[in-house]
Amino acid sequence: MTNYHLADFAVRFNNCITKRFNYFYVPYTNISMKVIALLQLRGCIRSFYIEPCQETGKVRVKVTPLYHETKPFIKSIELISKPGLRVYWSLPELSVRFFRNNFQGFYVVSTSKGVRLSDELVRTSWLYGSTSGEVLLKINL
Repeated sequence: MTNYHLADFAVRFNNCITKRFNYFYVPYTNISMKVIALLQLRGCIRSFYIEPCQETGKVRVKVTPLYHETKPFIKSIELISKPGLRVYWSLPELSVRFFRNNFQGFYVVSTSKGVRLSDELVRTSWLYGSTSGEVLLKINL
């Protein structure tokens, strides 16, 4: 079920940056909050706020993307692991794909240690050992 929420987040984010909106809303879920918090920590989004929706009474997250002048900092977000086709990469395969073709961005990977960024896993592989996980998102900067 988590991939549906991530797909919704990716679509809403891509629509927001192509239309140059100042903010967008996503439903509050644990996986979307983990990804948004990682993006905030990395400095890829300006801010996010958790607020109740007046119409539905549910909690939603207001995300403000980061723009440099008129260009968005994040160019696109792609969903890699889909509900019908889960994608799992080991640490060596992740490092090869991370450094291939001068890739400007990172992957969001769900490991047994939690949701992490690919460059963090590659740089701290000595700390985590041989870590593998499900590749959730590809974020192009």
